[in-house]
Amino acid sequence: MDIDDEELFGCLGIPTPLKMWKQQPALLTEKIGILRGQLRKSRRSVADLIEMQTAAEREVLRTELKAAQAKGRELSEKLSAYNSKLMMTERANSAMYLKLAELKGIKPCPVTSRS
Repeated sequence: MDIDDEELFGCLGIPTPLKMWKQQPALLTEKIGILRGQLRKSRRSVADLIEMQTAAEREVLRTELKAAQAKGRELSEKLSAYNSKLMMTERANSAMYLKLAELKGIKPCPVTSRS
């Protein structure tokens, strides 16, 4: 008595080993398609996260740049004020030197200006 797989498995509602082997590539192909879709979605998510991180870092750098520029303007204004005071002091010193030389009766040295 020779029983083939179709009779043995078919009556129990179980696919034969041959049918299972034929079905396996289709199942794997479907699974691969699903995984590829998930991989594409994950890659897009990673790219979006990288873009968000880059934008956040760029914003921090812009804020730091604005603060540095403001500090630079402040220091430039202070330097300009100090230069003005220095020039006024040099003029006053030069005038006092000339007055002193005149009072002492000395011929003053020519004063050169630092401009």
